[in-house]
Amino acid sequence: MKCEFCGKQEGTLVYKKFSGNFFAQFYFCESCYAKITKAGIDPFLAMLEIEQVRGKVCKTCGCTVDEFKETLLFGCPDCYSEMRE
Repeated sequence: MKCEFCGKQEGTLVYKKFSGNFFAQFYFCESCYAKITKAGIDPFLAMLEIEQVRGKVCKTCGCTVDEFKETLLFGCPDCYSEMRE
């Protein structure tokens, strides 16, 4: 299974989250998991952000989801409203 964050490396780490009747499971490569956790971001929340902005581009600064994956930061304040939908 490929890493669901970068899509490039093998996803050797399995992240599971249970919350009430909700269950989520994601596969991460060691590099992506380390980057996410070192940034202090919950891996589940990182994946939610990725899914919400997948394929979208900010009209103001041109930030893409791939750039977000690299830095874990959006390019400008408008990114939040541009990619929200």
